[in-house]
Amino acid sequence: MLRTFGVEVLVCPKCCGVRRVLAAILDPASIVQLLLAMGLSSAVPEQAGCRSPPAGGGVVYVDEVPTE
Repeated sequence: MLRTFGVEVLVCPKCCGVRRVLAAILDPASIVQLLLAMGLSSAVPEQAGCRSPPAGGGVVYVDEVPTE
């Protein structure tokens, strides 16, 4: 998460202490119960559709590189 979002998840933002993982919940029914208890939705979001690549993305292919 540090490389992707710039957030160190194993460091407490309040006291800068080290956090540790207490448990990994893998049972789908338990996950639904936990999310509902926290007031969060357990519904799976719809998958976003594909999109076209950006116009003029600046990609240079090897065949297009001028040789000198």
